[in-house]
Amino acid sequence: MTAAIEPGTSPFIVNVTLDNVRELIEQSFHTPVLFDFWADWCAPCKALLPILSKLAEEYNGGFILAKVDTEDQGLSPLVMQFGIRSLPTVYLFQNGQPVDGFSGAQPESQIRALLQKYTKPIEAETSVDPKELAEQAIAAGELSTAQAILNDALSEQPENYDLFLLQASVCAQLGDADNAKAIINGLPDSHKNSTLAKEVLARLTFADLIKEAPEMPALHTRLEADANASQERFWLAARLVMAGQNEEAMQQLLQLMRQDRAFGDDAARKTLISLFDMLGAAHPLVNTYRRKLYQALY
Repeated sequence: MTAAIEPGTSPFIVNVTLDNVRELIEQSFHTPVLFDFWADWCAPCKALLPILSKLAEEYNGGFILAKVDTEDQGLSPLVMQFGIRSLPTVYLFQNGQPVDGFSGAQPESQIRALLQKYTKPIEAETSVDPKELAEQAIAAGELSTAQAILNDALSEQPENYDLFLLQASVCAQLGDADNAKAIINGLPDSHKNSTLAKEVLARLTFADLIKEAPEMPALHTRLEADANASQERFWLAARLVMAGQNEEAMQQLLQLMRQDRAFGDDAARKTLISLFDMLGAAHPLVNTYRRKLYQALY
């Protein structure tokens, strides 16, 4: 059995006193008030209270549960006024008058049926934005989960280009370059030229660069043997980008640019700019290394 919520811990459940009963009846002109007449010795009362408390919370202000302790001598006039003869007894007040009620413990389904006649439908919980969910999954490295979220969302929102952009990003990170490019190419210009689209295309560029590259340990070994090995340094920078080590990649590209500006038709500078595009202008590394790039150029 669900534990009853203690009055005072919920704004939707109150203990009735002679001081607040008039206020509660007046409140019924705006919000239905369910008066529950109970006693501590009454077993059916104790069975009913958790159900009423649960519903009061679930309806989130759709009605107020007002508990009347019939053993409180100060409330005897109220108990007599309502003509209470058995416990528990429940009256529902609306517009200042009792409009419905019941005696004895009742199943939740019957109480719900009573409430539905006098309360507004319970609002469904606000749905979570699929874009936000997908972004959270991407940030957590759960790319397959993000892809599933986006596929489901796009089946219902086939013209949501923001979701398509995220889908292209996920494809790129999963190594599915063909689909990522196809998605970007199918976007309207407003989205095709967006920062995220540029980031996706930049990531695809780096993925292409390492198709024939040795693994990172082998590249480090070659550079230790020959610090002027331009191709190996270039490959190492691309490997570092795909590993998420962006600052180290920028350092390698700057060094390559200073050592061998002609390599790959100015490939170090062009690749560094692609990396800036991938990270976005707001990224702190971009501001720092853009300045270093200009210093190296001029």
